[in-house]
Amino acid sequence: QGGGRAFHVMLPGPPLLSRRRPACLTSALLQFRGGSTIVIEPTSTDLVLLLIALFALATIAMLKRVSQNDAIIIERLGKFHRKAGGGLHLVVPMLDRIVFDVSLAEQVIEVPPQPCITRDIATVAVDASIYFRIVDVCQANYSVHDYKTALTNFLITKLRSELGRISLDETFAARYEINHELFQALSPVARGWGLELVRVEVKDITPSKDVLASLEAHIAAEHNKRTMVLHSEGEHISRVNIAEAEKKAAVLAAEAAREAAMLRADGDKGALELEGQAL
Repeated sequence: QGGGRAFHVMLPGPPLLSRRRPACLTSALLQFRGGSTIVIEPTSTDLVLLLIALFALATIAMLKRVSQNDAIIIERLGKFHRKAGGGLHLVVPMLDRIVFDVSLAEQVIEVPPQPCITRDIATVAVDASIYFRIVDVCQANYSVHDYKTALTNFLITKLRSELGRISLDETFAARYEINHELFQALSPVARGWGLELVRVEVKDITPSKDVLASLEAHIAAEHNKRTMVLHSEGEHISRVNIAEAEKKAAVLAAEAAREAAMLRADGDKGALELEGQAL
């Protein structure tokens, strides 16, 4: 073409693309500035290798690796297709979609401090922890929109109900009973969502500032009361001891006087007997 020379080159590898449109689908045309032209014609083996390479890349791109303690849910065309555990799984683009990817290990939900009112109208802030694990990924995904939010809201409602039945003084001593009641209430609900409840722990019970001030005043009054009682008891004991000491002193004085009188009488009697004998 254009007075140039044409060379036919057979290459073992994949075909090179031309800057000009190829004359046919099985050859590529490359023209240099000097007028020389190279026509590259790929063989059938090259096309097969190219197809195998493209198929391998597409297959690798469709593989999804799932860790041992994880689980996924795959939907096909918007409907549930299958659930898969640890290993490699094929996810077809445009058809399949991973809608749920979660760990099957034990998880924890930290519930922030919630204002609660006790039976004696005292405001306290209570926070808790929920320990659970997923046992049914399908129920956890399809039976509830967000299982963590649902568990948290249910716990908050039940926690306020439990604290409303007891007084402020009982809240600190009844922590074990509160945990037990919360666990018993949440367990059947969690099972309906594909979850297994491990335990529920109430961490901190913090009274409000006004309640703390009242408690401090009450504690100070109790301390002053005990101090006064101890002081009065001390004075009473002291007076009793003084009275008993005085009583004992009086008894001892009377006994001493009686013994002295008896000794004097004995002395007088002896003197009279000696005088009678002298006469």
